[in-house]
Amino acid sequence: HTRYPLVTGVQTCALPILNAEGSGPALKNGNFMQMHIAQIIELKNGKDSVLSDTRTGLGPAIEIFDSTNVPPEYYKIVKQLRKGDSLTIRILNDTLMNRNKGNMPPFFTRGKYFKTTVRLLNIFSTMGQADSARNNEMANIRRKDSIRSEEHTSELQSRVDISYAVFCLKKK
Repeated sequence: HTRYPLVTGVQTCALPILNAEGSGPALKNGNFMQMHIAQIIELKNGKDSVLSDTRTGLGPAIEIFDSTNVPPEYYKIVKQLRKGDSLTIRILNDTLMNRNKGNMPPFFTRGKYFKTTVRLLNIFSTMGQADSARNNEMANIRRKDSIRSEEHTSELQSRVDISYAVFCLKKK
């Protein structure tokens, strides 16, 4: 792991060395990033709980990379990412609580961490490329939802058939 000091209470760990896929040019201002993002909270018992993860939700996020879209303390690190690289950002909950004047969900515990993991899947140089990738992802999601719906309908029909068969057996 290569560690980059940021601001007090913030620790960032870039993992490009561990990922053999990380290749190609680094991000440039104005590029579009296609990435998987997960947000994880460390609980009182020391276990992690996933708050959100694009792998199980609406698919990868696609965002423009520029200095207004990325917090300044992360910009220098994120612009070093290459396709396939991963980045983990750990922020001490105390820092978040101080920033938000203590207005935090009850499961945020002092001394524990809020983690964000980012995996850079692709870099696009134009909005057209990013829109095309976004449309492909949405089509994949609709296809998966359709398959799940068909599976659910098939499962319900099987249960109805079984219930009817049991009803008929009981009636005889």
